[in-house]
Amino acid sequence: MDVLVSVLIPVYNTEKYVEECVNSICNQTLQEIEILCLDDGSVDESAQILDRLASHDTRIKVVHKKNSGYGSTMNLGIRMAKGKYIAIVESDDYIESEMLNTLYRIADSNGYDFVKSDYDFFWKDGTERIFENVHLTEQKDLYGRCLLAEDIKPMFRGYIANPTGIYRKKFLWENRIVHNETPGASYQDLGFFFQVLMKAQRGYLSDKSFYRYRQDNEASSIASKEKVFCVCDEYQFIYRKMMDSKEQFMQYLPIYQMFRFQSCLFTVKRIKESFRKNFLSRIREDFLESKNKGELDLSEFYEDEKEKLRLILYDMDFYLEELFKKPMKLRTIIKRYSEELIIYGAGACGSEVWEWIKDDISSFRFIVYAVSGRVPEKKYKHGLEVKCICDLKKYAESAVVIVAVTERYKKEIIKNLNALEFRNVVTLE
Repeated sequence: MDVLVSVLIPVYNTEKYVEECVNSICNQTLQEIEILCLDDGSVDESAQILDRLASHDTRIKVVHKKNSGYGSTMNLGIRMAKGKYIAIVESDDYIESEMLNTLYRIADSNGYDFVKSDYDFFWKDGTERIFENVHLTEQKDLYGRCLLAEDIKPMFRGYIANPTGIYRKKFLWENRIVHNETPGASYQDLGFFFQVLMKAQRGYLSDKSFYRYRQDNEASSIASKEKVFCVCDEYQFIYRKMMDSKEQFMQYLPIYQMFRFQSCLFTVKRIKESFRKNFLSRIREDFLESKNKGELDLSEFYEDEKEKLRLILYDMDFYLEELFKKPMKLRTIIKRYSEELIIYGAGACGSEVWEWIKDDISSFRFIVYAVSGRVPEKKYKHGLEVKCICDLKKYAESAVVIVAVTERYKKEIIKNLNALEFRNVVTLE
C-alpha cells in the first residue's frame, strides 16, 4: 500500500491523552496512512500505551528514543516519513475523521505545498467539552482559493498552527525546511511556520474545522526562567535560514522584524512578572543589534507597533509601567466584587482583558462574555459562554461589567449599558 499521508505524533509524557489522539488518527476515512509515534524519552506510561496501540494496527510505528527535544524529534519524523504529504498531530490533541482525506484530496489534485484548515480550541468543563472555533487568519479572502507566494505573506499575521494542515514532503525536503534542534527549547514551531510561509509557492486555506486543540493541559505552559529566552533563540535560527539567499533575505527582512516583534510582545504578556524586565532587556539588545546592522526595517509594522518598539528601545521602564498599569488597575477593581463578571466585547480587547484577569477570578460565581447582538446557542470564547448583553439584564445590579472594546465603540457600548441599567461598569482608561 502506498502511503499518502505520514502522521507525525511527537510524544512526551502525555499518558492521559495520547490514546485518544492515536485512535482519532486510526479512525481516519483516509486509510493509506502511516502513524509515526515519536516517543521522546517519556517517563510516564506513554511508551507502554503506544506499544499496545501499535500491536492492534500495523500502520502505527513507534520510535522510542532518548529525550532530545521537540525539534530533534520532529526532524527525525520528517526523515522517516514515507508519505507524499506529512501531517502533525500533537499528542494531547485529536482530529476529526475526515481531516486527512479532505486535506489530501485538495492538496494532491492541485499540487499545493501545504493545505491548512481552521480549528477548535477545547476545554473540559466537568464531563462536557467546550469548543471555540478559531480562524487561521481574519482575512476571509484568503480562504478557498489557490494562494501564490504574494498571497501567502499576510498569513504571517495569522495564527501559528502547524498541526492544522498537511505539507508536501518533497516541498519540505527540497527547501531544507527543518525544526530548530536546540535541546530543551520551546517555540520551535515558530521556525517551521516561518520557513513554510517563506518558501511555499502554492497553498490553500480551508474554513472547515477538523483539528481539536487542547487548552487544559497544564503541563504545556511555560513556567521556567530558562524557557523565557527561547523565543529569542528561535529567531536567530530563522535569521540563519533567511541567509540561505540574499534575495530571500532582503524580501523577508521586514516580515521577519514584524513577526519576531509580535512574538516578543505575546511572550512578555504571558511570562511571570519577575522575568519581564530581563526579557525586555534581551529584546532591546536584539533589536538594537538589527538597527546597528542597518536591518531594522519597520515597513511591515503598524504605527502603534512602531511606538511600542521605540519605547522598548529608548524608555523601557516607562513601557513596562504603561504595559501593566491597566491590568493592575483592573485587577484591583474587580476584587471589590464577587458575584457576576461580564466581559463586554468578545474580540481582541476581550481576549486581552481575559489574559489580564484570569488568575484573579476565583471568587466569582458567574463569568461570561457579552456582545451587543444575538449569538448562536452554545458559543464560547476561552471556555466562557458568549451571551447577548440584553439576556444578562437580570444581573444589572450585582454584576461588574468590563467594557473591552476599542475607543471607536466605547461610547456606544456605555450608552447601551446605561439603557439596560447596569450599575457597575468598568472602562479601560
